[in-house]
Amino acid sequence: MKDAIAIEFGELINRNKVPQIIGINYNLESLVVTISFYDPNDEIIEVKFTSIEGFRVLDEGNLLEFWNSSRPAGWIWEIKENGWFDQEKKREGCLLGYMAGYNLKEYLILGQSDCISILCYNEPEIGEVKHGDKSIIEC
Repeated sequence: MKDAIAIEFGELINRNKVPQIIGINYNLESLVVTISFYDPNDEIIEVKFTSIEGFRVLDEGNLLEFWNSSRPAGWIWEIKENGWFDQEKKREGCLLGYMAGYNLKEYLILGQSDCISILCYNEPEIGEVKHGDKSIIEC
């Protein structure tokens, strides 16, 4: 597999830190990923995706094609080439490969342990920074 080609998404706070993914909530309308930076301020951010085609959660060690010398900064990347979507398009049973023109996008949220790949049609919405308390983080 070729190295993935990615770009940093948006203007992120803590762009040089890797957060911990502390929650994932999916329903038919959206996927909300909650992350924490576990810093002195306990900064928590929710990232919302809509028009989802799929998502996967994998340990960072199973995504070696992303950890290359052209790796961008930030903790959300838009994957341009050689990511999960390109892998899926090669599978015979995957209809996404036949849906040219639908402008499906791939994003990757980095986490200290796990990472989340998301296939969707809309850009993610990054929520306001919240300052959590320990009870939220420990659940």
